[in-house]
Amino acid sequence: MSGKHFLALICTFFVLLSSCTSKTQINLFAAHLDQKQVNNITGVIDPTVFELRVNHVVFPKSISQNTLIYTPSLNSNQNISALINALTDIGYDINAVSLLHQDNQSFTENNIGLYLVPAGYKPRKINMIQNIVNEYGSSTCQQTSNLYLKESGEFKIEVDIWLEKEERYGEYIVKGTWQKSNNEIIYLNSNKWQSTLSFTRTFSIENTPDGKRHVVSLKPLYQEEIAGDFLINKEKNQPNVNCIYTISLVI
Repeated sequence: MSGKHFLALICTFFVLLSSCTSKTQINLFAAHLDQKQVNNITGVIDPTVFELRVNHVVFPKSISQNTLIYTPSLNSNQNISALINALTDIGYDINAVSLLHQDNQSFTENNIGLYLVPAGYKPRKINMIQNIVNEYGSSTCQQTSNLYLKESGEFKIEVDIWLEKEERYGEYIVKGTWQKSNNEIIYLNSNKWQSTLSFTRTFSIENTPDGKRHVVSLKPLYQEEIAGDFLINKEKNQPNVNCIYTISLVI
C-alpha cells in the first residue's frame, strides 16, 4: 500500500471514529435560572452522552414553559428519554417536546434546544384575546402542524411529515393571506387550495395542572369532507391542515 493511500485510510478512520463518538450538544436557555439552578441541572446531565452549553438569550414569545426542541437522529429517542427523565427527577417536567423547530427556533442534527424555567415562574401576560396575530399549534391533525397569522395579513402553515424512504422528518409549508370578519370568522386563502378555509374564533378558560389558562381556538367552520377538494389541487397528497388550532396563556 502506498504512503498516500495509507494516509487517506488513517484520515478516514479518524473521521468515522469522530462521527461515531461525537456527543449531542445541549443548548440550555437559562434566562430565568440562577447559577445554583444551572449547576443542579448540569449535575444530572450525562457528560459521556451530552455536551452542555449555557446561554441567557431571551425566550421566544411562544415559549413560556419547560420545552425541548430537537431533530431526530440515530439513538436520539433513547437519549432524549434519558435526558427528560433526569430533568424530571430534579423538578423540571418537560411540558413541550418539539421536533425540528418551534417559532423561529430550530436546531441541526445532534443539537438540542432546552428551555427551562424554575418552579412558580409566571410568564409576562399578553392581551392574547385582542391580539389575533400569533402562532397557533394543532393537536387534532395527524401530523404536527403550526399556523402563523402575521400582521402583514399573510399566514404560514408548517407541517412536520415523516418521510418513510429517507427515515427522517421533512417540512411541508403552505403560505397565503388571511382576513377576519366582524363575527370572528378567520378566512385563509392559498393558491395551493381550490377553496377558502374558514375558522371560527372562540375563547375559553381552562383549568390545568399549571393553573388557569386563557385558550383561544380556531375551529374549522366546515369539516374536511364538506370543505371541498382543497387537498387535491395543484399538489397531490397534501397533508390535512383543516384542523383545530389553539394557543393558551397562564392567567
